[in-house]
Amino acid sequence: MIALAILGSIIYAYQAPIKSSFLQLANTYLPCQIPISYTLGDFDSEFGISEAEFLSAVSEAEGMWEGAIDKELFVYKTDGEMKVNLVYDSRQEATIKLKRVNATLDVSRSNYDLQKENLSSLRSLYEQDKKAFEKKYAEIKNKKNITQEEVDLVNRMQAQLNIKVNEVNQLVNSLNKLAASLNLDVQKFNEIGSSNGEEYEEGLYESGPNGASISIYQFDNRDKLVRVLAHELGHALGIDHVEDSEAVMYRLNKSESLKLTEADIKALSARCEY
Repeated sequence: MIALAILGSIIYAYQAPIKSSFLQLANTYLPCQIPISYTLGDFDSEFGISEAEFLSAVSEAEGMWEGAIDKELFVYKTDGEMKVNLVYDSRQEATIKLKRVNATLDVSRSNYDLQKENLSSLRSLYEQDKKAFEKKYAEIKNKKNITQEEVDLVNRMQAQLNIKVNEVNQLVNSLNKLAASLNLDVQKFNEIGSSNGEEYEEGLYESGPNGASISIYQFDNRDKLVRVLAHELGHALGIDHVEDSEAVMYRLNKSESLKLTEADIKALSARCEY
């Protein structure tokens, strides 16, 4: 009886990750058989849309997949397993700033080259400040008696460094969007803190022991929001990127269409064995 009680307590304590693991296994080995339940997770209001508008976009995105094979693949629940988040950071901040100056924005190669030089200068200043901060931090780290003045100095240096990080990341996102507007075949710039070669991410699907989630970071308009949601929902189904540049599952959100392409439908049919 004691052993059963202990076992019951363990199962109760870990029921959430156990359930999550079961659903992930089902989605892996029995794809499209059990609808993926989702709910609204973190929601940042800085995007200027309501929760109802966001969930409406999610519903339209799921409909793109479900309509292709006439099968329920997703279902909204208040306690759904997959969290769908709207996360505001420097990516959307850059998008909003570009919209505000759109009427006077110099969308030209010369302006791109100028901003690229500005980014190089700003990164150089950041590296100088970073080295100064690390040197000062190392100096006081091993001291036995640290004065309050030294602590305040390091905190101020770190605050200034964080400001420069934000400035660099905003300019990175502006440059990447400017390059996209000009259809330039150039390597994307990386934010500070990003690994080299990382794609500019509008959204991200993640799955692990604590469950699955979709996080949306940037969109220009509602159609682009629906497309990036559909893209990440595709990943949630287990669909990889396809080579068709017009497809929802292409690695970049290039098209304006809200319809799946033949490549998308082929990938969906293969995944769902339909």
